[in-house]
Amino acid sequence: MIRSHKFLYSTLAFLATGASLQAIMFPKWPVATALPKKQIATDLQRSGLILKPLDTFTAQRNYDIASSEALRFSMENRGELAIRRSTVREFLNFRADYINEQGKELALVNSKPSSDPRFIEGTIGTRTALQTCMVEDIASIPPILGVTFKQLGEPIANQKVDSLTALKRFAGIEPNRDYSCLLITLLSDPDKPISPAKFSQLISKISPYLHHR
Repeated sequence: MIRSHKFLYSTLAFLATGASLQAIMFPKWPVATALPKKQIATDLQRSGLILKPLDTFTAQRNYDIASSEALRFSMENRGELAIRRSTVREFLNFRADYINEQGKELALVNSKPSSDPRFIEGTIGTRTALQTCMVEDIASIPPILGVTFKQLGEPIANQKVDSLTALKRFAGIEPNRDYSCLLITLLSDPDKPISPAKFSQLISKISPYLHHR
């Protein structure tokens, strides 16, 4: 029994050393898993939350951040909903403004905090927009919403994990932390802006179809 434990710990130590060296010499690029486009569109349309799907924005990826294809949907009153998954490498970059440096199509101009601190508001083209990030944390019900590192990164950094997950992370089998979220953007006509309260209500309705995919 003692020998088997020693062998296990030696193996884990070897794997951890190898994983650490690999991470230093050949760091992996972040990955943003594609969203299930047809399923989300069907779910939201069946629930009357959208009118129809629109053309998507292409996925993007570099050394520091990866963003999935952005799903876009038309809504009532000429509104538009856009959803994409983004993953950053460095936890200090886990915030909406950094994520939008890559996804230019959804970057807000003249952005500022809204009356709800979990959201930011600004313009995209000629339209007004509200935006937030939803952290896909299975331990969080309702899901975490935010736009700053304090709102998004700290809850992930402080997550408690079971011993098996801790061992897998130590051995490099699983990533230490997953800094990914869903960037949710709601666009509206300038003369018919959406209030943060209505945006919050919309997110509470659509999140069951987006969470833990």
